[in-house]
Amino acid sequence: LVFKMSPLRTRRLHMAQRTYVSLWLVVLVSVMQAAFIEPDTQVDIAMHAYEGKLPDLVIHEDVEPVDALIVWAKLASKDHQPIVRESIYHEILDELCNQTETLACTRTRAFEKLELGKMTYFGEEYGIQYYNPSVDPMAQRNCTGISGGNANSCMEEAASLFCSRLIPPPENCVRDLTAHIASQVQAVDQKRLDGKETYSRLGLEMDAPGRSL
Repeated sequence: LVFKMSPLRTRRLHMAQRTYVSLWLVVLVSVMQAAFIEPDTQVDIAMHAYEGKLPDLVIHEDVEPVDALIVWAKLASKDHQPIVRESIYHEILDELCNQTETLACTRTRAFEKLELGKMTYFGEEYGIQYYNPSVDPMAQRNCTGISGGNANSCMEEAASLFCSRLIPPPENCVRDLTAHIASQVQAVDQKRLDGKETYSRLGLEMDAPGRSL
């Protein structure tokens, strides 16, 4: 006896085979990338050398080194191979904190940098930036509630630092700026789920450990 398959059934079989092979190829490539490429920091070094010079890491006065580092890493990752990988990131942070005499590190977790508008004073514009400690539950405990719970001591401290740079400082500067920061942070929190950046949606920074994620 000789059995022959219909042309339609033969086409379906060939399509199933092609789909099966394609899926296995995807799995194989993913495994090879994870095993041989991802853990190797030499790939990152080679990519940086090929694609060009990284931007300068600038740490301003009164800015925590780890905050400046995460901002720099995000900027560098736009045009270069991502460098906010644990091995490279911690190596740079260790060099900043332990091998640079002029820098003092008080923490190793980055806070979320928020741009909260600008203030015009005597014709000059000053950007209002706030490093949000709520991305680190341990650090958030140090921020005690004020103004009926609408703001906290960390916001007031940031406002005080900002106002101290204005000469002479505006009247009620700390109070008004604290209220502004509190309202803007609340607005940012309400919009988190609408954002595209996964870490921002989770209320975390890119250096968050696996446990926090």
